[in-house]
Amino acid sequence: MVAQTELTREDRLSIIAAYRVLLRSTSGLLNEGDVKAMRVIFEKASETIDVCRYKAYGLTSLAHSMQVASIVADEIGLGRSSVIGAVLCDVVQESGLPVETVEERFGESVGA
Repeated sequence: MVAQTELTREDRLSIIAAYRVLLRSTSGLLNEGDVKAMRVIFEKASETIDVCRYKAYGLTSLAHSMQVASIVADEIGLGRSSVIGAVLCDVVQESGLPVETVEERFGESVGA
């Protein structure tokens, strides 16, 4: 991965697009509280972590995580805990977000 310090306009648009796909993919799977809590975490993460890019895709880690979570829901058919875990994995690793915070907001099965 390659790091830079700020999100570009293109980065923000790719994150928004990936977020919308994620919401469509998880319709009926995530509750309103899950969606709100993830959005807060994404916003904080985008302010606190370096913008890491996956060289092969040119995506930010946030957009990549959302795309992975969409695949986990749509193509693999896994449930709520797996989807939230997939979308927050890089965020926890890169931002230093404590796993305990994830467990408090989403339950122990997600933080595990």
